Amino acid sequence: MRLTLLTIWFLLITVLCRAQTAVYKFNATSSSATEANTLVIAGYIKAAQRCMASDSVLITFKSGTPILSHIDTGSFIVRFSIGMDSAPFLIQIHDDTLPEHPDSILYVIRNYGSAASIGADSTLLFILNDDDLPATISFVTDSDAGYMHDGTYSVCISINNPNPFYVRYSLRTYDAWNYPLQTAYGGYDYLYDWGTRYAPPGISTFCQNITIIPDTNLSPASKTFICAIQNIDANNIIDSFFHFTIINDNYYSPMSVSFDINSLTVKPDTTVLVGIPITIVNPNHRAYRFQIIPAGFMSNVSLDSLVSDHIRILNSAFSRGWGTFHDTLWLTISQPTIVSDTDLISLQINGVMQNTSPDTVFHLTLIGPDTLHISFLGAGFSHLKSDSIGYVKLFTSSPVKYPVSADIRLLSGSATPGVDFIFHDTTVIFPPYTYDTISLQIIMLKDHLRQGNEQINLSLTNVLPANVITDIVQYTYTIIDDDSTAVSPTGISRSDKPESISIHPNPFSDRLNIMTDLPDYTISIADPLGENVYYQNHMKGNFTIDLKQLPCGWYVMSVYDGQTTHRSKLIKD
Repeated sequence: MRLTLLTIWFLLITVLCRAQTAVYKFNATSSSATEANTLVIAGYIKAAQRCMASDSVLITFKSGTPILSHIDTGSFIVRFSIGMDSAPFLIQIHDDTLPEHPDSILYVIRNYGSAASIGADSTLLFILNDDDLPATISFVTDSDAGYMHDGTYSVCISINNPNPFYVRYSLRTYDAWNYPLQTAYGGYDYLYDWGTRYAPPGISTFCQNITIIPDTNLSPASKTFICAIQNIDANNIIDSFFHFTIINDNYYSPMSVSFDINSLTVKPDTTVLVGIPITIVNPNHRAYRFQIIPAGFMSNVSLDSLVSDHIRILNSAFSRGWGTFHDTLWLTISQPTIVSDTDLISLQINGVMQNTSPDTVFHLTLIGPDTLHISFLGAGFSHLKSDSIGYVKLFTSSPVKYPVSADIRLLSGSATPGVDFIFHDTTVIFPPYTYDTISLQIIMLKDHLRQGNEQINLSLTNVLPANVITDIVQYTYTIIDDDSTAVSPTGISRSDKPESISIHPNPFSDRLNIMTDLPDYTISIADPLGENVYYQNHMKGNFTIDLKQLPCGWYVMSVYDGQTTHRSKLIKD
């Protein structure tokens, strides 16, 4: 009897519970969330009353425009435990970093457990709002060009990513392989790294090199291809293409090959190896070959008939690429016994189709035994006075077994010895077995006065032994006046009326006499460096200065009478 009563009671409670929870509905008709919230409560399922037993309902997708990568559109089971009158409806949201329109999804409650019916508010419109902002990614410039031999070119991309996370984009090229309007071939004409890149948050710049591959095609035609930015996550701009032109710089430009010196005289019985310097300027980005070949031969005797009887070129062929080079042509002197008194051999540069230099012929003079030349190195040269010391050079054509001497004499000129320069007649001696150049000093004296350019003429005489041949025997040494000043240190122009002052003696030893009728004047004396070594003001009439304390040399005296400065060069011996 007790068991029967308990069974009836349990069945009654179950029926009552089911009767109480037979109606389910959403707590609202609409809900929304943002994509970045990941797991959200879309809404609550409400029961009419608290349930005394467990129950379940089924939530299914009814309609809408969801993106499957954002939100799950499958069915959801919502379970009610004993005592519950509501349960949350949870949705897992996936953030894909793509800026899109909102997703609209309609969910509906359906029977799953023992529920007898569904309430009137049995649908929920869920709207998923996207919080991803569009990133702008573009090339800094839309086109540019580079020369084939530049090697690399850096192409840069401007990035503006307003999101707090990285945004993806990809790079690629369109060239002659896949786009008929382009002429460059990837892997043959250039290299560019394709692939996916990640744009960081904020404003930034990304640069990547285009590696240009040179070729030897002489055609001046250029080649083109396109770099492109492709959208993976976001790119809402139109300037996503970069047009690049490879300029061909292989086509031929004139190159210059020249001898650095035009001639050389050697004595074959003592000189066996001769180096001739040459300069090569190749403006092309490819190597060109050229040769140096004999161009002529002149001898005083019929026995000398072949260039090969006298010289052998060790390195006649050259090949040089782009740039400026200094090289040496090496010759060996052979069979000196058949060289006559003087033989002349000419060499020329061959193989350069265009040559802008006139120095393409070289003359080599072979002097027979016991024949020697002595000469100034050139007929003259210009020297700046500010250099202080200039040099005059003499040379012999080859070494001999005996000493050679010559006198160098000051012949004439507009420059004044001891005032503008210092040079003493001298005898130069070339020791035996020397092949040398001797330099003679000429000391130029600075006076800081405008005097114009002046010249010194030197002569080479009295050469011993007498059988030595002289070539250039007179040398013109030009002094360029670059230490003159138009204005004195006091700022007063030099006077054009020096006749009102007489200074003697000049040169002087200890005392200097000034003869003048100036009523009031100032005297200052400066050394060659412009430093004052003597000063006296408020002087009248004639005056004698004691200057025995000054070292020997030259000075500049300035006499100022209140209106004009009178200058004179002084020499103390």
